[in-house]
Amino acid sequence: MTRAFLKPFGLVALFLLAGCASGVIMMQDPKTGQVFQCQRNAVAPLADYNANEDCARALERAGWKRL
Repeated sequence: MTRAFLKPFGLVALFLLAGCASGVIMMQDPKTGQVFQCQRNAVAPLADYNANEDCARALERAGWKRL
């Protein structure tokens, strides 16, 4: 009975962990310490898969570092 009760919670945890791997890249400005998130557009996930990488590369050219 306990396993049947915990099974839905395992599925919820799986979906939450999948959301953590959604392609967010954390960047930091070494001069000011400001932190910024580069992420894909959640509304249109099929639009540009590498939007987060493009954002991160642009910030790296400006001197920002990946966290």
